[in-house]
Amino acid sequence: MIMRPLLFILAVLAAACPALAHDPSGYWAREAQAGRAPPAEWWKSLHAPNGGIPCCDIADGQRVEDVDWDTQRGEDGKPRYRVRLIGKWIDVPDDAVIDEPNRYGPAVVWPVFADDGEGHHVAVAFIRCFLPGAGA
Repeated sequence: MIMRPLLFILAVLAAACPALAHDPSGYWAREAQAGRAPPAEWWKSLHAPNGGIPCCDIADGQRVEDVDWDTQRGEDGKPRYRVRLIGKWIDVPDDAVIDEPNRYGPAVVWPVFADDGEGHHVAVAFIRCFLPGAGA
């Protein structure tokens, strides 16, 4: 099957952060300037504990509404998270959870999608990083 190797290649390519993360509309820059979001430097400093993989910045992440993520305690007492992406609940790997305080407020996820070749997300290949909401 050609689809499986293609999905793997897409996932590997998408895992690397772009050299120049961008905010084409200037939305996040305005939010930071107005005091409603942390500055770009904070976003760029975020790394998942899975070997220090950078999460990049908010231009690469997606805000997650409260109804689209939840947490439960595992048998070991640690929180386990999941997020709803493209209509499906996806478990967040423990090594993708950012363990520093959320200076933004809402939860943010950095998913890597598998596309259909026409730009439509058809599946979640993996979750690079997850920043739980500030109330978690």
